Amino acid sequence: MKITFDSNVWESFFDPSKQNIDNFVNLKQLIKLNKIEPYICEVALSLESIRKKQRALVWENYKPLFEFEVTGTTQNEDGSTTFHNSLCISPDTKKHPGLHSVLVDRLELAKNLGFKVLSMTNFGTIRTSEIPEEMKVSFVNKTSMKFIKIGYHVAQHILLV
Repeated sequence: MKITFDSNVWESFFDPSKQNIDNFVNLKQLIKLNKIEPYICEVALSLESIRKKQRALVWENYKPLFEFEVTGTTQNEDGSTTFHNSLCISPDTKKHPGLHSVLVDRLELAKNLGFKVLSMTNFGTIRTSEIPEEMKVSFVNKTSMKFIKIGYHVAQHILLV
């Protein structure tokens, strides 16, 4: 079963104060037994890692990258020229303030447990560059990827069903 975990759940897996909570222990065991394939959403990880106090300032000063390129020209029969252009709008990862050191540590622990990060398209949204490339996966075949998003309350009860 593929499951995308909310930040308040996956981060709790590695919170020392929550190490002995039965539901987290049981979920981690299911992951180790390969009964659950755990995922984290890249956009959520990137956005939620910006501290609430910083968010207004980050968004006030953030603009995605715009890259414009003339890729060629065509001379038309009437003497005019048609320009062929390319426009790329992408996240500016240099503007991300960086992951908190606790989050960096927990992301490493998540990687070691087998978590993957879903690369998501969210038009120009700021992204952190600190997610290890080997953790990233993308949707190659959208119809073959079915995920269940788990929030905190669902995670509390998943093992009772």
